Amino acid sequence: MALAKSQISLSTSDANADSSTDAIKKEWIVSPEGKRVLRELMKQKDDVGILNTPNLPPAFLADVREIKTVVLGKTAVGKTSTICNLCGLEIPATHHETQGIQVLATYWPVQTRNGRVVIMKYKFWDSGYNAVKKYNYIAEAANVEPRAMIFVFSLNDRDSFEELQRQASLQAEKRIVKIVIAAKSDMQLQSQVSRAELAELSAKFKMPIYLVKNLKEFSKTEAIQNEKLMTKIKNEIAEYILSEGDFENRVKIFKNESRFKITNKKAPASAMKALSNESLAATDGGKKKGPALVTEGHAMYELVYDMLTGIKDSVVESYAVRAEREEEMNLHYALPQIVLLPKDFSAVHSFTYTTDGVESSNSTEKQSGVHEYAFKFTDYAPLVFSNIRAYFGLSSASYLDSLTKEIALYELKSPGKSDSFFYFSRDHRYLLKTVNEKEADFYKAFLKGYYSFLMNNPDTLLCKFFGFHTVQPANMKEMHFVVMENAFPPEFEMEERYDLKGSTVGRYATHEEKRSDKAILKDLDIRRSIVVGDKIRNKLLDQLDKDTKLLSDFHVMDYSFLFGVSRPLPPSAQIPNPEEPPVTPKKAHISSFRKDGGLLSTTGDELYFFSVIDIFQEWNMKKKVENSFKSLVYEATEISAVDPVLYRQRFLKFLRALFE
Repeated sequence: MALAKSQISLSTSDANADSSTDAIKKEWIVSPEGKRVLRELMKQKDDVGILNTPNLPPAFLADVREIKTVVLGKTAVGKTSTICNLCGLEIPATHHETQGIQVLATYWPVQTRNGRVVIMKYKFWDSGYNAVKKYNYIAEAANVEPRAMIFVFSLNDRDSFEELQRQASLQAEKRIVKIVIAAKSDMQLQSQVSRAELAELSAKFKMPIYLVKNLKEFSKTEAIQNEKLMTKIKNEIAEYILSEGDFENRVKIFKNESRFKITNKKAPASAMKALSNESLAATDGGKKKGPALVTEGHAMYELVYDMLTGIKDSVVESYAVRAEREEEMNLHYALPQIVLLPKDFSAVHSFTYTTDGVESSNSTEKQSGVHEYAFKFTDYAPLVFSNIRAYFGLSSASYLDSLTKEIALYELKSPGKSDSFFYFSRDHRYLLKTVNEKEADFYKAFLKGYYSFLMNNPDTLLCKFFGFHTVQPANMKEMHFVVMENAFPPEFEMEERYDLKGSTVGRYATHEEKRSDKAILKDLDIRRSIVVGDKIRNKLLDQLDKDTKLLSDFHVMDYSFLFGVSRPLPPSAQIPNPEEPPVTPKKAHISSFRKDGGLLSTTGDELYFFSVIDIFQEWNMKKKVENSFKSLVYEATEISAVDPVLYRQRFLKFLRALFE
């Protein structure tokens, strides 16, 4: 089905709607009078059953409208949690299949345009999905004169989305309020439904879609956002109900924010779906190779847009902050690296992106008023990372050109055991890796020592970080991520890849993993040496000794030695184009192990690439417990989870035997 020319909204408001034609005053609920009425209702929340009418003081005399609202959806998608959320009740911690029909009620006050207060008595009918299939009378009872229907599906359950479309088709002729709840929006990283598909659904059935997360516990910020969203949904249903004869005009397709728009409006939705799943990597007999390209229409495009937009604005703003610092120092020239102050290591620049633009915490001109944000972005220690980039020869222009020239990244799920996600820049020079809350806290504490170490060790093999950020799209939890150098430059094809820790327990690639041409082998798989000669060997081991000493001092363990093998480029490929400036400035600190792109073997037929990665894991209680349990089964010194001192000793011993 071709998409309508109007853009389809996946948000919960129409910023351009003419409020003068609304049936209710949506802002009334936050007025002093609205708050007083709602407060009186909330006092009786536990005493008023579904067959009762609340007792309001005479000053708040109001009509009561009973609204039978049927909630439909597969089992375990969050129907009961959504109803509890709408009713202001505690959200269940675990899932229990609803047996038969469960009805919950909540009272919601609204004021019409003529000043009349109406109390909407929402009666939510929750029917167990399996019970409906087993007993016909349950479905028949639910379908007796409903005034509204809420279709619920889970973003990480593809079958529930398909079932929603089937149920929506069966109810298409009913002239009642119909809305869609996309539950578990806090898990959008695992979403199995693309934005293009949601847009098609909204256009086809003329139903607004609300992205909802039903959490057992909300943070303060999340609680405020959730309350706003629940208010909006209940107001929207009341708006349609009280429109009565003008109902058809109230069925709106909400306008879309620019970052969600579907640019090819003439293309069929099926084509959009195909685009969202497309990988531009080469194929061999239909088998995909490499990560998938995330562009507009992909399920993860919103997140990629938010990350790259935030990076672009934060780099530009850090450049302005540098200029201010240089001016304060009365400098009449630009420094390659700015002199840092202690406060620079804890500096935070925050950006709030709204429908009205962007607001920066560092700007002296802030927008007034409170807006619902499209997303928030935080840039940590911007001057520190600006110095790191400059130290290794990366200009702001080249950095942004690689990352933000186009809003697109390659997506790759972590090949390890962590839940991290990797995103490659379009040119594969940088990786964006998600980190959890504990890793983010550790990195903040680690940053000052890491920076000082880099400045004094240009040959370090520690992975290089060029940015540390947090992004929080609307209706999602905040996500921390780092921007780091790709240890394997894109111009070199890696023929062998290894992830080495120096431990033996479970350290081998599976047969299925080895079948991939991108396989990453492990300690028990390696059957080769690294041939570099005594001089380079000693220099490498000396640097690794310094690198791991830093990690041990910060109680870090479980890191890896990432090792890649390529072939040297032919001489013809190494001749620079005289018309193009070199990528790396002359003053850049280039590791002596990377002067030929990588480290050339003494035989001249191999090029080696090294990096020490995964340096965020502290020796904490979780790892100590893992050590205790695994020590009962395996040799204690051979498992990965050991204390940082032992880990370092074992790691270096393994690598000493590897280098020749």
